[in-house]
Amino acid sequence: DLFLGIGGGVTKHVLAALKRPPPWHQMYSLLFLVHVLLCAVAAENSDPETVYGFNHVNFDWPSDMVKAQYKKNGWFTPNHLAIAGLKVWAGRVFTTVPRWINGIPATLTEIVMKQGEPVVRPWPSWEMNSLNSSDCEAIIYAQSMEIDRDGIMWVIDSGAYNAGDSVQPSQYKPAFPCSPKVVLISVETGEVIKSLTLKPPAVKPHLSFLNDIVVDSGRWRAYITDSSLDNKGGIIMADLITGKASRFDNHPSLGPFSGVLPWNGIKDPSKGTVDGIALSPNGTYIYYCSVPSLALYRIPADNFETIPVPANGVVKIGNKPSWTDGMVATTTGLFYGAQGMDAIYRLQIPRTGVPQIDNQTQKLVAENNHTMQWIDTFSVDTEGFLWWVSNRLPFFFGGALNLTQPNTEANYNFRVMKTYIGELSYIWGGLV
Repeated sequence: DLFLGIGGGVTKHVLAALKRPPPWHQMYSLLFLVHVLLCAVAAENSDPETVYGFNHVNFDWPSDMVKAQYKKNGWFTPNHLAIAGLKVWAGRVFTTVPRWINGIPATLTEIVMKQGEPVVRPWPSWEMNSLNSSDCEAIIYAQSMEIDRDGIMWVIDSGAYNAGDSVQPSQYKPAFPCSPKVVLISVETGEVIKSLTLKPPAVKPHLSFLNDIVVDSGRWRAYITDSSLDNKGGIIMADLITGKASRFDNHPSLGPFSGVLPWNGIKDPSKGTVDGIALSPNGTYIYYCSVPSLALYRIPADNFETIPVPANGVVKIGNKPSWTDGMVATTTGLFYGAQGMDAIYRLQIPRTGVPQIDNQTQKLVAENNHTMQWIDTFSVDTEGFLWWVSNRLPFFFGGALNLTQPNTEANYNFRVMKTYIGELSYIWGGLV
């Protein structure tokens, strides 16, 4: 862990050399790491930049005929589309378009430019996003994903859509009920490498809502938040080598929590369970939080070796300045949104001991009450940039967004943004 303890800063030219990295253990020697260490400098935060902006989300359609057919069949409803999940790899930007309700043509996509405007293209293909009633191998509902250090995307699929149509969990009848699963796809080729179907008691049939994911690349394990539709959420560990899975639940730190968030002139009532998740760079601890709560918690990853997963070592780190949706760890810090402040904060993570939230360890990274309304998912690229999605979700769910305007900066409802932080993603933590 040579980067740990140097303040998280790495020069831009070193990070640029890591763009499109092959597996580190095959490439970089100790001499190179020493060179990187000597080049390390303090992080130089930059002003946030909108890389892609959308008034409304549109697809890269194969033809106008296909688009018309999707509309006719009710498979494409333009005002039902929002972007949520985000991952950046080798200059490519991937997003999820959650199938909260019907009319979503594809749920896993890549942003591409067409006629000077950003559109989303189903990835890895239209077929892999199909809602064919006989194809549970397709990706039915992707809320989020992660890309490991070997360029493999880990996609979480809840296996059912129309969760947003549910009024009461007891009345919820999901469309297209397949089993939840984790799908591994090569970013380079689009080939499915492996798929693991999750079974009870790790998941709850037709109630599990796989929300966010982190990956331990060295152990081929995923840790997933399940914001279950019965408000009894949990954290799932899925081992892609053994095929086994375990679940941590029935603990107060997982919620449910209730509250009202003053947000951009409205009061947003919310009730929910565990949502955001991050993994320490050495894979030792899992950090997690719920949206309607200020509290940040962590649990030792080794707890998931035991079934049922024990609560030993669960610690409340402290209270964040506001509610949080997504978060991400780097090799030295933890970044999270502060929804009520339209801001992002960074918490310093010590090499040993429990982090403390105070004025010395927690620092403001960026804020903007126009461009950063509801910070959803994060990604950290190999050039030292922190990326995130801003999607104005309370307005979206409340039907308050105007989704018929020209795609100009003043009309953006959904943004993919970035700012320079000079740090590497946690996925490199076991190697650097």
